[in-house]
Amino acid sequence: MRYRIAFLSMLVMGLAVLANPQKVAAEEAQAADCGQGAMEVQVACLNRKVAALEAKTAELVKETLKWNDRISLLNEDMRIFPRCLDNPGPNTPQLTDVYATSCAKTPAQAWMIRKPYQ
Repeated sequence: MRYRIAFLSMLVMGLAVLANPQKVAAEEAQAADCGQGAMEVQVACLNRKVAALEAKTAELVKETLKWNDRISLLNEDMRIFPRCLDNPGPNTPQLTDVYATSCAKTPAQAWMIRKPYQ
């Protein structure tokens, strides 16, 4: 008895989709692409997508603020100069020495996550 009901319900749903295949396909295509249709339809579609993105951004901001509650970001100036053995390094008082003796064209920076002192 259970199998007959499931079979009949699947048969009815399948026939309903087969009766209107273009309507189902058109709705899916319009939902995926906001470049189709009249200008008002496009604007409404884009407004829905922007609202969805704003909601996701609000959720991410809440999570980020909660996550950053007990940590701090520290900018470590880690200048990496390969093949330069006489490089004074980033802790030198003369920043021009670092640039003058460097072999690399672009220095790098690293962000370090650490817990603040309490």
